[in-house]
Amino acid sequence: MRITIMTILLSIISIIVIAILTGKIILSNQHNKEVAELFSLSGDISNRTFSYEQLDGLPEPVQRYFKHVLKDGQPYISCVRLIHNGQFKTDPKKDWINIKGEQYFTTEKPGFIWEGKTAMFTAHDMYLANKGRLVVTLLSLFKIVDGQGESFNQGELLRWLGE
Repeated sequence: MRITIMTILLSIISIIVIAILTGKIILSNQHNKEVAELFSLSGDISNRTFSYEQLDGLPEPVQRYFKHVLKDGQPYISCVRLIHNGQFKTDPKKDWINIKGEQYFTTEKPGFIWEGKTAMFTAHDMYLANKGRLVVTLLSLFKIVDGQGESFNQGELLRWLGE
């Protein structure tokens, strides 16, 4: 009797672990496809370079800043990949939650893909091909948020502009 209960428990735990791992693999494959699409839609600006002459007419503090951070003749940046670790709160009265994130941006054609992972949730936030979307999954299995439509298109474009 005891062996049967242990066998059943181990089988249930194994099924849950396999389901979670399968969900993670599916989400990872989807993320990789979206990143590939983001880069395929991005324009090529590798032959364009920055010139201090482009700063003419801008306010002096703005010119000073750009002259400090940019070099005359440097190529334009067409894409960026950021990796971050941090913490956030969903409510001021709750504990901090650890998060790891990865984000890709394109500059010539507006676009980004961000993936954030906590112990329980994975979030995908994106602006891709003029469409915004936010997807949040629980344990990489259960989709609990799938926001899309005009308000997300606008909101995600605003996020891209802000970043």
